[in-house]
Amino acid sequence: MPFKAVVRGAEKLQERLRELAKEKYPEAIRKALFAEAQVIMAEAVQQTPVETGRLRASAYVKPPEDEHGKVKVALGFGAEYALAVHERVEVHHAEGTGSKFLSRPVDAHRESFAHDVAERVKEDEGGE
Repeated sequence: MPFKAVVRGAEKLQERLRELAKEKYPEAIRKALFAEAQVIMAEAVQQTPVETGRLRASAYVKPPEDEHGKVKVALGFGAEYALAVHERVEVHHAEGTGSKFLSRPVDAHRESFAHDVAERVKEDEGGE
């Protein structure tokens, strides 16, 4: 079964990003969200346990899509056993890897995500 992360909550963050996207930076917001998702996924891949390399190779970040007035960026792992590896906290893995390999990087970026996206938008739009 493929596995993907969905970050919910942080209503203020979501509302502010929607406002910015509608106001003046729609393409910059999309690019920034995609870039930040790639940063998170790069960390997730490094924390993903390796036996054959197939799980790491199944990592993906999909380009932004509009869904019901919101911009969505999906990231996850496509290997059918990804969820099982992610959730089995009792299994020992090599140092630096282990279960929760996607949720840990997502959680680590939760508080800085809006700031990081905003910084990317500023860079993209010439530093307003």
